[in-house]
Amino acid sequence: MGGLLLFNYKRSEKLKYHFGMYYNKECFGDFVMPLVGIEWNPNDKLNIWGDMPANLNVEYKLGKTMYAGASYLSITGSYNLSNQTEKMYVRDGDKSFGHNQVKAFVNCYLTKNIVWFAEGGRTLGRMYQLYNEDNELQNSDFVYRRNLDGWFANTGIAFRFRADSR
Repeated sequence: MGGLLLFNYKRSEKLKYHFGMYYNKECFGDFVMPLVGIEWNPNDKLNIWGDMPANLNVEYKLGKTMYAGASYLSITGSYNLSNQTEKMYVRDGDKSFGHNQVKAFVNCYLTKNIVWFAEGGRTLGRMYQLYNEDNELQNSDFVYRRNLDGWFANTGIAFRFRADSR
């Protein structure tokens, strides 16, 4: 179970601030992240939005249906491996802030809500480590030891609602 509490402050039509708290019950216990966010449209082509330290996005409108930009994302998670007497779980990322992704992207809207996207970037601080139910690190299996960071690329088609008017 988890939740998000977010308060918004509208300074103007082009600038909004938000702050709040993210909570999620993970295998390792309670995960709480304070958030400070922004939604800023300094002009008709540039959008900046996100909630730090979880994510931040910068998007530039290249044409009527084409957008490009850069994005930062922090991912924290845990995954149960067993319901047996010896409960084990895998933790994704660093204890404090998970693992991070930095990427560049291109979005091309084929229709109002159907978008083809392509993105590429690099992970930072990625690791998958095995823990027991007492939150003790287990280094017995090489599969769960620290993985090396790497480059990634994704492409696909998505259904999206834009908050701004294209």
